[in-house]
Amino acid sequence: MSSQTSRRILDDVVFVLFVYKQEKFIREGLNSAINQTCLPSKLVILDDASPDNSQIVIEEIIESAPAELNIEYCRNDRNLGLIAQLNKLNYLFKDKLLVFQSGDDVAYPNRVEETYNAWIENNKPPLIVAAYDEIDESGNLVRAFGQNSKRQKPYTLTRLINRRATIYGCCPAYHSEVFNRFGPIPDTIFNDDRVNTFRAMCSGGIVYMHQPLLKYRVGVGVSHLDQSTREERFIRLVTEAKRELKDIRSHLADLDRALLSPKEKKSARRALYRREKLMTWQASLSKPPSLYSIFKAMLTGLPVSRVWKLRKNLKR
Repeated sequence: MSSQTSRRILDDVVFVLFVYKQEKFIREGLNSAINQTCLPSKLVILDDASPDNSQIVIEEIIESAPAELNIEYCRNDRNLGLIAQLNKLNYLFKDKLLVFQSGDDVAYPNRVEETYNAWIENNKPPLIVAAYDEIDESGNLVRAFGQNSKRQKPYTLTRLINRRATIYGCCPAYHSEVFNRFGPIPDTIFNDDRVNTFRAMCSGGIVYMHQPLLKYRVGVGVSHLDQSTREERFIRLVTEAKRELKDIRSHLADLDRALLSPKEKKSARRALYRREKLMTWQASLSKPPSLYSIFKAMLTGLPVSRVWKLRKNLKR
């Protein structure tokens, strides 16, 4: 490490690594945060009481880390969940760029530097998101991002509310003001990345970087629900609708603190209420809807395209 002591330290960047039961991956993940072309002012490791040997590996790596890198290792005595870990960041930093990463993912060496440059060039937006490559449990490349990949359309509140905008939950970097302005995320929320993305959009917007800055590990954890059969797809649709209803309630509350004009807030509320009506119907389903129930739902004012798309998804 001594050959890297001349690396630039970015005073307004904090790297936050979230860890839970990732003994198998944490060595590579943590080292990727340390071996950056530019160092953050602080590396915060939030370990949610991992029951495996993650702590041993982390402490071993910290001992050999560059002396100029300020590392803060925070380990909970008991498991609190990701929402509680995120809420620890409220009011903790001022005017900082918070680079997030899960302990089982791997940052490319230029991630901090490239993200920071984009943040400065775009006048410190609330959220910077970047593309990523996908790797499997063994670290083998599953899907490589290509520069010819389709670019994301500009983010808007309407596209976020209607789930038409891609959420890059694995590779975000937030302005600390997003956490200071809105405060704690409700502990009923499952989709924390959607809540934070909405909050960022309500704070000034989102900048997308059309380049991979992370290796995202797929096929592990609980992020992939099985949906191979019609019944499993139906369970997933109902489950997602119930989760989204909680997101919508959080979004409606967040609008009170949003940096939006009265007209923009009114438009967002109207879109959220429409989405809430659709998700309430979807969450109430006890079995795949028949043609009769589909047409009946349409007559109540639910969007025809969305209701019909649900039926098509279940017929695959």
